[in-house]
Amino acid sequence: MPSIITHTAVPIALACAAGTRKVPPRLLAASMVASILPDADVLGLACGVPYASVFGHRGFFHAPLFALLVSLCGALAPRLAATRWSASARRARCSRARRRLAPST
Repeated sequence: MPSIITHTAVPIALACAAGTRKVPPRLLAASMVASILPDADVLGLACGVPYASVFGHRGFFHAPLFALLVSLCGALAPRLAATRWSASARRARCSRARRRLAPST
């Protein structure tokens, strides 16, 4: 029966077959997390979500829409992180420049 451990076997096997030049460790880690995400419905059961609910076992988290949302988040995450870090670095540079240009008292 599939479990959290066996779900991660597929990305690990593919990474081993392709090699680390084609599958960097961060991509491997992300694919392992993505392979486990559909089983997050078990956490809902522990929180009182009924088994037959839309968010229960084998509900929304196993739907193609959820897979699409996870893949979109995965695709956009590096871009959003880069934008955030570059904006932060830009603010820091501007702040340093203002301090240099400010008249000393």
